Amino acid sequence: MRTAALLITLSIVSCAPCAATPADGDALVISLGVGAGWGETTDNVLRVYDDYVLDPRLHDREPGASLELGAGYRLSAEMLAGVELLAWSRRADDDRDAARLDLITAAAALTWFPWRDGPFARLGYGLGTARLDYLERGSWRNRRDTGAAYLLALGWELDLGDDWSLSPRISHTAFATRALDVWASLTTLTLALTVEP
Repeated sequence: MRTAALLITLSIVSCAPCAATPADGDALVISLGVGAGWGETTDNVLRVYDDYVLDPRLHDREPGASLELGAGYRLSAEMLAGVELLAWSRRADDDRDAARLDLITAAAALTWFPWRDGPFARLGYGLGTARLDYLERGSWRNRRDTGAAYLLALGWELDLGDDWSLSPRISHTAFATRALDVWASLTTLTLALTVEP
């Protein structure tokens, strides 16, 4: 519940530039996307607690659900500036323990529409947080740390009319933390609904 509350809180205060139908500029853009993602930490902080603990040869990257939320301001038909939240979560359970790993990034970003319609590219820079909640001897504990993050994304906007659009996209973000000495990376496939109110 604490992790869910954290995601909701960050979703409210952090938003994302998104791909709506390029207009002539001077417009607010809001989007919400959901999808699947694959997260990884270099020290395999989640694997210590999940059901793969007996087989260290399995892949490092873990599948999980992802959320993308954002808002931006269209500077021109080809350029949009804003902020983006990208969140991913994975829960693991076995006979002895349980754990949940969240990777969350919030970044200021620029989105470029090279042909004013269709494809777009995004580049952003901000903060990333890795948080691990785990059950140990009957009580929940957590570890978390924050570091500088970059964001890259490619997508395609599909105009639905009446200021609405649908945007399938692939995003990649990564960050390093100091206290936990973790390098975390996240790749997501997202379908976002965008509106220009």
